Amino acid sequence: MDELAAVDGSWRLVTELPDRRLRPGVRSYRGFALDLRGVQQRLELPHGTVSLVVNFDAPVWLTQAVGRPSYSAYQSLMEGPRTTATIGRHNGSMRGVEVIMTPWAAYRVLGMPMSDLRELVVPVPDVLGADGRELEERLACAESWGARFAVLDAFLLRRAAARAEPAPQVVSAWHALRRSGGAVSLAGVADRIGWSERHLCTRFREQIGLPPKKIARVFRLSRALDLVAERESGSTIAADCGFFDQAHFNREFRAMVGRSPSEFAGHLLHPSSARPVGRLPGRVTSALLG
Repeated sequence: MDELAAVDGSWRLVTELPDRRLRPGVRSYRGFALDLRGVQQRLELPHGTVSLVVNFDAPVWLTQAVGRPSYSAYQSLMEGPRTTATIGRHNGSMRGVEVIMTPWAAYRVLGMPMSDLRELVVPVPDVLGADGRELEERLACAESWGARFAVLDAFLLRRAAARAEPAPQVVSAWHALRRSGGAVSLAGVADRIGWSERHLCTRFREQIGLPPKKIARVFRLSRALDLVAERESGSTIAADCGFFDQAHFNREFRAMVGRSPSEFAGHLLHPSSARPVGRLPGRVTSALLG
């Protein structure tokens, strides 16, 4: 178990790997306890994973980052696969846990087509019913982070054991797209796994939630975000990440993030953005909005 805390004690983050039987599909558990000054807002970026979050105290308010804001409050939530960013806002005081899963692992745990969750944020009980309400109660009542992570292990193992596994071909295709940063051709992926492109797209929507081309967009953006954080030029990013040119990169970035690359880079320069709150280690998955 890894634990990080601010010098002034204003925030605490505890991370743990799930039971080995849940890996690599279930990526990590994170416990968080925040006591910050005033309202906080973060831009949460598309990252190709699914999140389950349970808050013990105050709710979090979420809205889409692209288009007109429309905030909704969530005590707990399942965030499905997305191609656009969201904005999360809270009053500065939060405690809770988060589970980070690949979409194909979420498909197994939830026992439902992932396409039903695409581009959506839904309260946990709306997805998991009585199981979700019980999970909320048990996590809130647990006396330590270790006890909460044990609750998650038992819950996810029980759910996974009772449901069908994702198709190995879908998992293989998802990994191929992720490793290439969305640059590998769909025809090449389909040929490698022995399926037609049409069949791959159908099964991908069912078990990943988004078609392969949209997941490729997310992985391409993820790679571009890392390069934006490294202050690479727009032309370099466009060439390295498979965009037609810099103008194409700028259009895609704004369509998915709701801001230009330079505006987003400005958010990363905020002093508080150094807090280790990203969902995936070593990747740019969020930025503080000043």
